[in-house]
Amino acid sequence: SSGINAEWPLRPGGKGDNDRTRVLFERCLIACAFYEGFWIKYSTFMRAIDKAATSDIYRRACLTHLVKKPQIHLAWAAFEEENGNIEDARGALEHINKSLPGLVSVTLRQAHLERRAGSKDAGLQFLKKALDDCKNKDTRDFLAGKYVSYLQFVMKDVETAKNFIMDHLEENQKNKRMYARLMELELNPTTTPPDCEKMTKIFDLALNSSLSDEEKTLFSHRKMAFLEEFSNDISSIIEAQNEHSKTYKKSLPTPLAEEKRYPAIRDKPMENNKNHPPATNNWWIRGADRSSSGGFRGGDGPQQGYGFEGYNNYQQQDHYSDRKHPGQGMNNQYHNQSGYYQGMNQAAYQQQYQQWYNQYAHQYNAQGAGGGGGSHYNSRGY
Repeated sequence: SSGINAEWPLRPGGKGDNDRTRVLFERCLIACAFYEGFWIKYSTFMRAIDKAATSDIYRRACLTHLVKKPQIHLAWAAFEEENGNIEDARGALEHINKSLPGLVSVTLRQAHLERRAGSKDAGLQFLKKALDDCKNKDTRDFLAGKYVSYLQFVMKDVETAKNFIMDHLEENQKNKRMYARLMELELNPTTTPPDCEKMTKIFDLALNSSLSDEEKTLFSHRKMAFLEEFSNDISSIIEAQNEHSKTYKKSLPTPLAEEKRYPAIRDKPMENNKNHPPATNNWWIRGADRSSSGGFRGGDGPQQGYGFEGYNNYQQQDHYSDRKHPGQGMNNQYHNQSGYYQGMNQAAYQQQYQQWYNQYAHQYNAQGAGGGGGSHYNSRGY
């Protein structure tokens, strides 16, 4: 099954080859029925061959095997909407909402499905209900920004948007983004949504530039969120999601890249401790880069609710998880409380701490552990 790539073009030979491939997919499902990615590969392969069969594949996956997997449900809803089956798309989103209520990605898809279908009031009600039911402060602030954006650009009601922000600020006076959003409504009270075609060209300009893979991942995510909120073409949203998936995979660290990034930490033995093995033997240092305390914090300027400021909340809810950018509230206590450690990554901190510890242990051993002439530390300094 690992040799199957759903992105391959159809093999020459026509129906016979496609039938054999489909049989192979079905045989693999005996062992892979609970793997969301495999169902997505199968449906992607069948999409260009038989749309009815593709719909049946999504239905089997979501209603029988993967009832609590949001990504496959979102893909099913997008497929049905792309083919004009709005009721089936609504059913797919409602099904996952019953299994896992409160997911931001599902709420946004429901709201903008109704917007694209012409039911603007229904879309607004989805956002309002999500706000009323939400208990998490950060997620509620994120949804509030989306609600204001919907009122401004979809409902064309700037005054209601201003009143909503004022009411929201009475509940949470520390939400700086809402103050910036209110000022933006006063400075630029337009109800004309951004031009999706022009914005897409700007996003593509950044994605085709010499930026790093990590920076491109931020732009690809922003492009995907922007199109979800403003585009009327579900096909462009699907394409943006596929692009983001590829960009995200490229940004993931590899063992070779980590070795090049921190050669001193990984290859050089700790100083002041001749008995200590090289740092590469310490699992907590090898994995430290994966839990770096420095997280991406969204911009502080005026926002429209579709940019970087929603990145953390969006990831936590719609499973676009990124180990390189932990949630805004997940930074460790050293990063938040100590100016000395500001900007210091976890691996560097662990190395500094170990050096201090080894120096203390060396002095302790030299003094004979309090005059007793012996040492309570073993050869590794513990």
